[in-house]
Amino acid sequence: MRPILVLVVLLLGGAALGASDSRQQEVQASEILAKIERGEPVEYDNVVIAGDLDLSMVDLPTRYVERTRDEVEHLGLDENAKLVVSSIKIKDSEIRGDVNFGNAIFQESVNFKRAQFSGNAYFRGAQFSEYTSFLDAQFSGYANFRNAQFSGYANFWGAQFSGYAYFWDAQFSGYAYFWDAQFSGYAVFRNAQFSEDAAFEDVQFSEDAVFEDAQFRGNAYFEIAQFSGNADFKGAQFSGIADFEGAQFNEDANFNNAHFGGDLTLNNSKTYKIRLSNPTFGDKSNLHLTGADFYRLYLRWDDVKDNLAYDGAAYMALVKNFKNLEYFGDADDCYYQYRWESQRRKNWLEWSKYSDLLACAACGYGVRPIRPLILGLSVVVICAVYYRQKDAIRRLKDNGSAKADFKDAFYFSMMTFTTVGYGDWYPQDEHRNLVMFEGILGWLLLSLFLVTLASVMIR
Repeated sequence: MRPILVLVVLLLGGAALGASDSRQQEVQASEILAKIERGEPVEYDNVVIAGDLDLSMVDLPTRYVERTRDEVEHLGLDENAKLVVSSIKIKDSEIRGDVNFGNAIFQESVNFKRAQFSGNAYFRGAQFSEYTSFLDAQFSGYANFRNAQFSGYANFWGAQFSGYAYFWDAQFSGYAYFWDAQFSGYAVFRNAQFSEDAAFEDVQFSEDAVFEDAQFRGNAYFEIAQFSGNADFKGAQFSGIADFEGAQFNEDANFNNAHFGGDLTLNNSKTYKIRLSNPTFGDKSNLHLTGADFYRLYLRWDDVKDNLAYDGAAYMALVKNFKNLEYFGDADDCYYQYRWESQRRKNWLEWSKYSDLLACAACGYGVRPIRPLILGLSVVVICAVYYRQKDAIRRLKDNGSAKADFKDAFYFSMMTFTTVGYGDWYPQDEHRNLVMFEGILGWLLLSLFLVTLASVMIR
């Protein structure tokens, strides 16, 4: 019994010793600030930082930065920014106080890989001259990067923002990586500028995501991103690809007045409502909707008709969408272009191509009722010219001695086409077959006109 008790005590003691060894070392924030003040490198790994990291508490050289009145008055930024020459590397550590690194110019790299910000993190107006990493960092409070400038790579891969995340007016001169990041609060990227590619793949936005008037000069990747709140891209400028393939929008997705210099891809996305009013597309830009599932897509056909990538299911989904929105003219135009594009892709050896061309000419695929009227009038005029030139009809009351002029020939052709009779004219024997054919063709075209007119006017 006693050997077992000794073994248990030894195990418990070893566990306690291991826990003691693994306990993080505590470092005072004042120690780190002192190193920054002296210009020494700051390197800490797996520590707990007690106190606030506030650069306003240390004496640093300054550099003049031209600020706007809004930045000075509303953001509290000073035109004399503090110059930080120390490289900062605080990894796998917990910062239990607030962090105030705003209005600073970091000349060296800044690395907060897997750091935990227990308080608020203020980086307003900060300028990061080199590589900046917040890989897998956790922000428990506010994360304020408004007006921040990232000259090198900005790595927020896997970062978790529990509070509001402000990147309002932020400038990313290098690549911006937010892959797999989680925004539990509001994410504001209003007026943000991305000079290179911006990666937001598999990002989760639990609240509203605001990218209003943001500028993406490179490609913007939002594949498989999840927007639980509203997604506001109103007025955003996408110079490259805007890729939202597989993205999920649970509320409104607003792309009104946005510009797309490259392709807008919404393939396999799931959306409640998409607002795409007054967009502008580049000459070679395409809108991709293959497999897209949306409840309402607010756009007008004229805005996208020249940029919609061909996909039969996407066209038909748009037709149904336009009808649900009571944009019946847009629905007809969309269906007409779908049928035209469909036949254009068919081989000339396919019989269906010829039937499609006939349907296009006869009734505009069932959505152009004016076409059977124009075709019918053409038939009447052509037959009237033939009857006049060939002396194919005679007047009954003159015992067949009077010849018809063009007015009489047109009258006879119209009566024949509308199948109401010949009037006081009759065809010569050798021309009866043409008269009979015109009557049959008139019956078909008039029936086609009525059917097409009914389908267009009665919804």
